[in-house]
Amino acid sequence: MSLPPSGPLSASQRCRRRGGLTAVPAILSVALVGWSWKKRDKHRVRDAAGSRRIGRLVGVWSAAEGVAIFLAANILGNLAAYNLLVPIVSVIVGAHFLPLAHGLPMRIYYVTGGLLIALGTGATLTSYPLSWVLTGIGAALVLWLTAPWHLFEY
Repeated sequence: MSLPPSGPLSASQRCRRRGGLTAVPAILSVALVGWSWKKRDKHRVRDAAGSRRIGRLVGVWSAAEGVAIFLAANILGNLAAYNLLVPIVSVIVGAHFLPLAHGLPMRIYYVTGGLLIALGTGATLTSYPLSWVLTGIGAALVLWLTAPWHLFEY
């Protein structure tokens, strides 16, 4: 039986130890994509005008989200406040769900947006490493729960 190495773990050793934890979100994501793929025909917009309207709506708000994240990253960088980046991105992503909820209409997106905004806002009150971990895990859970809810709603 060999003894564990003394001192800090190398990057490859840390990756091997976290392999199981990293596999869980990946497996959940693949399962959700597979499930939604099976239900895709129920969600298709049948008319071309409706499809273009939805495409424009999602495109405009996704572009606005991207610009807002870019600006936030630059402003926080100039203020040396990188510790707030992930929580602020959560607020921006949550805010982008609100006009989508109204325009699509998808009621669950109001809840998703509100939870992401609350999560990001609350995480700004905690210290740096904890705020990123709470925001990342919390946002993943909110989005993973939104996907099956969305699929059950229709």
